[in-house]
Amino acid sequence: MAWLASARSVSRAVNILGSTFTHSVGLTMARRRSEADALDPLTLDWMNRYGRSCLSICGVETLRAGPHSQEGEVYPGQSANGRGRVFLLNHRSGLDILIAIATLEARILSRADLANWPVIGYVARQVGTLFVDRSSKQSGAGALKTIVRALKAGHSIAMFPEGTAFSGDEIRPLKSGAFKAAQLAQAEIVPIGLAYADPEAGYGDESFGVHMKRVTGKRQIRVAVEVGEPVMPPHGRDVRALREQTRERLQTLVNRARARL
Repeated sequence: MAWLASARSVSRAVNILGSTFTHSVGLTMARRRSEADALDPLTLDWMNRYGRSCLSICGVETLRAGPHSQEGEVYPGQSANGRGRVFLLNHRSGLDILIAIATLEARILSRADLANWPVIGYVARQVGTLFVDRSSKQSGAGALKTIVRALKAGHSIAMFPEGTAFSGDEIRPLKSGAFKAAQLAQAEIVPIGLAYADPEAGYGDESFGVHMKRVTGKRQIRVAVEVGEPVMPPHGRDVRALREQTRERLQTLVNRARARL
């Protein structure tokens, strides 16, 4: 019933605001008590907790498979060579970001305008989200340099290489930035495929607010998360072949995720 979905959406929005406030205050206080070199692990831990809290509030059930996919486990941000990892996910829903921060030890690469959104923008800035304006070459170049520095310092980045959200399971052409960064930093690429049981969990031709109102009005949402094996980019070679291979891997992972729903 429409009224029940609307009431559920409002109730969850209030609870998410409460969780956002509680986690933000908790993180701020914990940072004040911590040494400088503990800030990054501390922030990532709070991100994971916040992501799990929001998924629980929204009634999201995640069915995870692949490396580091045990219940409650978070995929480590550093590989054996001490570099950060590049996590690449297909983008289908506003819930994707919550899934990423709940399950990955990584910062998020996001569209530039999100930095100015109420509440969401504040939290994103607080936890060190990297913002890029895909229409600006200057912004893209600056983001690439920042990502490479972060990866070399051992910090992972989660990205949605299709560039925006799409409906359905087909993996669209991937942007090259993630692959250039991984190659320059010699960082592992970890592909992750997502598939939602309910097609209405995906983005349509709508605003973010309308999308999230519909999604949070659902009683429960099931999403399969398929984590692939890491891939090390080759030295000094054109990234186009790697980009196409990764697209194929992502498609395979999405298909596996769909089969588990």
